[in-house]
Order: sequence, then structure tokens, then C-alpha cells
Amino acid sequence: EILKQSGLSYSIVRVCGFNESPSGEASTIDLQSSTNDLSAVSRDDVARVCVSALLDPNALNKSFYMGKKKGQKSSSKDEDM
Repeated sequence: EILKQSGLSYSIVRVCGFNESPSGEASTIDLQSSTNDLSAVSRDDVARVCVSALLDPNALNKSFYMGKKKGQKSSSKDEDM
């Protein structure tokens, strides 16, 4: 809340969890306002979304959860955050 009230520009990317298996497909990543039906994503995918958020004016002053829709293929190396 302090960041939101500061007047600074921001994008907050929340991640449900990490795995070691990059998806390689942007269509498998989901951005939404809650963690419902989301599972872990790769660190590579998180980095790509963070860079995209810096360049996309639609991400300005927004916060969102990032993950894969549950049921999509994911690595067995999932870690809890």
C-alpha cells in the first residue's frame, strides 16, 4: 500500500511458485487478480513477464498474479515460495 500511495509508477508481479521448466510458450502463462487455478512457472517466464511489464503501459500501476493454469504441463521440480 505504501508503494501505491507514494505516487511512483509500479508493476507488482506475484508468482504462485517456481519450477525449473521454461514453458517456451507465452500462451501458457496466465495473469490474473487472484491465485485461483494457477500453478508454478519457471524463473525464465517470470523474468520475461517482468521485462514486458516495464515496457507495456497497460501494466503501469497494476499488481497481478502470474502462473500457469492448473492442469497444464509443469515440471516435477516445483518449489514452494
